[in-house]
Amino acid sequence: MRIVMQRMLVTSAIILLTLATPVPAQDAGQETAGHQFLTTRNGKPFAAVIDVFPQLCLGRYDKAKVEKNIAMLAELGIRRLYLVVCLPGYPSFSNPWLALLPPGNDCHNYALESIIALESPNLAFCHYAKKYGMETIAVWKPYEGGGGATVPGGARFFWEPGGRHECVGGDRVHFDNLLARHPEFRVERKPVPDYEQHVGQPFRSLELVFCLDGIPATRRAAAIPDAPAGYRIADHPIDYQIWESEDNGAYRRIDRAYAVAERIEERQVYNLYGKPLYPEKRRCRVVEITGLNLSGSVDYLAVTLDGKPEDIRRMQTIPGTMFRAFGPDAEIPVTTAQYVRQGASPSQAKLPPEDRWWGMEKHPQPGAMDFDRWGFEFDWYGGGIWFGDGWHNQRVYGIGRGKIMTMKGTHCEAYPEVRAYWLGQIETLIAMGYDGVDIRLQNHSSMVSDIAEFGFNAPLVQRYRETYGTDPLGEEFDPLKMMAVRGRFFQEFLEDAAGLLHRHGRILQVHMRHAHQEPRLNSDFNELGFWAMPKIWLEDWKGVVDLADEVTIKDYSWGKYDPDRAGEIKRYARSQGKAVWIHDYIGQGDGIQADYINAVAEDPTVTGILLYEAFHSGKGSNEPNQGLITVDGDQVTWNEPAILALEKVSNLPALRQENEP
Repeated sequence: MRIVMQRMLVTSAIILLTLATPVPAQDAGQETAGHQFLTTRNGKPFAAVIDVFPQLCLGRYDKAKVEKNIAMLAELGIRRLYLVVCLPGYPSFSNPWLALLPPGNDCHNYALESIIALESPNLAFCHYAKKYGMETIAVWKPYEGGGGATVPGGARFFWEPGGRHECVGGDRVHFDNLLARHPEFRVERKPVPDYEQHVGQPFRSLELVFCLDGIPATRRAAAIPDAPAGYRIADHPIDYQIWESEDNGAYRRIDRAYAVAERIEERQVYNLYGKPLYPEKRRCRVVEITGLNLSGSVDYLAVTLDGKPEDIRRMQTIPGTMFRAFGPDAEIPVTTAQYVRQGASPSQAKLPPEDRWWGMEKHPQPGAMDFDRWGFEFDWYGGGIWFGDGWHNQRVYGIGRGKIMTMKGTHCEAYPEVRAYWLGQIETLIAMGYDGVDIRLQNHSSMVSDIAEFGFNAPLVQRYRETYGTDPLGEEFDPLKMMAVRGRFFQEFLEDAAGLLHRHGRILQVHMRHAHQEPRLNSDFNELGFWAMPKIWLEDWKGVVDLADEVTIKDYSWGKYDPDRAGEIKRYARSQGKAVWIHDYIGQGDGIQADYINAVAEDPTVTGILLYEAFHSGKGSNEPNQGLITVDGDQVTWNEPAILALEKVSNLPALRQENEP
């Protein structure tokens, strides 16, 4: 055992040397030959990534179980381990169930038990990785501030360690330690003209617009062709029902009379940023609902559509720009929703909303018809996780009074207090023994659809004026310029972080995307406005690469590697002697596909491949895209399909043979 451990420690040192120096692919294979770590067939190293907090939720962890997991990765030849670390206060992820739930919950969430058993999860995982000779890099998400999920306004909430703050949708919950105390440090919305004057009006009428002309295909949906030239509303009837709620917890159908009128007309279709989506007008089905005469206490409406499935599919809309509400005097500012809360606790799900203990919800579902007992998550996934322009064709939509005034749980980097808070977290990771920090911009707290409307905290507005000589509150505002302003503040933080890490002899790695070299005002996958991005632009990306020791390219590839994606960043990083790592999303789309892995391995600008995520927690996992290791309760087993897939693209067969007694 002592000999094996010595070999592992030597291997770790060799990896450090290999990664620090650009080596052609064929030479890299010779350099690493005979050493016991996992590589591609041409010698480029694999590293594994573990997302720590989801593991704590999904299974009871103690130190012995952590060690077993780490030992299995070591057996595979993993010698660099990335640990997505837990953040102060354990803020919730995009799945609200991935949060601190009360002891004894019946949701099968074991986070508290795991935390108590491990004492410090970040330290425990790092400790055992070190024990098995691994280099440990903390993947740290500064913008992960929680607050993605809400509970109905004033609802019974099981506990409030992360605070609760009122917003459209109810009370936002599960924040990190800073935002729980100081919600004012979140990124702010642009002021809405006459907001207070208009927002309090009672609902009187609605206008719902649906596009009848062709909608382009997306990765998850086929293209919808134009409606026939003779399309008539009478041939495709839809029954519209309106529901009301005071708290977005329980909805009741309105049984009072209201009028529905429909017509077909050509209209300009606008995207979520207020720009025309197409150069020409499109045929639209315009629905006007009048005579609602609702009480002023009704802050939420739901609209259900009943008709033939093929007719519902044709009712394509971008609700964020194509749904409008009106009061007696003016238009009412509103936010729309397509995702319905879902209960994770069987015992609480049986109770009516007013008696339920809230905060134990799971991932909301688009168009779910139990909205009347659960309510909606407003602006969930921003414009829609699969539809960057925001297209939907659901059977139910929510409409909430008002606008979401902050970027949920996203910190504003312009405040010195925020940057000091971030630096304190890096200091803690250094003290725990991590060899470096990989700073990841992607997070679960930045879900907003109208991305052009955020970034208006006072110091950001002032810096914009100083930089560009124009007022961002005026008509000449450029959203990308505001993202660049925010990016410059973040780069100031990176300078301090690099100095801190380098003084302690540690590595700074930074997640980057193709969008940093070629930005677009868009919220589709890989763009700056994607729901999981903080909406900042690292305009001086060369300066960021200069600060960093290594670079991670965090683009979704969906199994088809494009060597030109982020090509300028990769080439510049390699020219400066910086290692470049590419993500292979095992559990988020790519799996371990030979064509993809081999193409990445052949890219001369790439140093190594990150296997994300290495663990999968779930029952009966038998898919190659569900992690290398399956953690199910107290059972920890190989995910054999993934291991077999990995054998085809790596030196794993030789490693297994070498490990045989």
